Amino acid sequence: VSSLIPYKGIKFFLEAQNNLDQELFIFNIFGDGFLKQKLSTQYPQAKFFGFKSQKEIYRKLDILVIPSIEPEAFSLVILEAMSWGIPVIATNIGAHSELINNNENGILIRAKSSIEISDSLNRLAVEDFYKKISNNGILKFEEFKKENDFNKQIFRYFK
Repeated sequence: VSSLIPYKGIKFFLEAQNNLDQELFIFNIFGDGFLKQKLSTQYPQAKFFGFKSQKEIYRKLDILVIPSIEPEAFSLVILEAMSWGIPVIATNIGAHSELINNNENGILIRAKSSIEISDSLNRLAVEDFYKKISNNGILKFEEFKKENDFNKQIFRYFK
């Protein structure tokens, strides 16, 4: 769920497919940008949907991966996923670690590591771990919402 530009690290996400059971994982890409044509040609097994509504996106996701390779400011997409109970795997750069407690309400990985992405996806394929991360993500979203009531304008976009 992002612009398809180099610093978003989508290439590393797509490379993770090489280390996974292709029948167990489907890679859905939501967003657009100048890399779309190149990436869709290089990784034909991935599905590229362009930009869609929040409902359309989160109904098609079981796990959200944020493979950014450069620090970003606050990531609203992490809270969106958590509000839907969708586990998040994100690089441990920028503001991601402010929302994700590693292995508690999400998974933090090193940037540019398709191996860590595939390892994390395989870990989330275990139902108990998936449920733990999902439930704790919802709790983190609710806690954040309560602590940041000055941001009520933001929360009207959730669900």
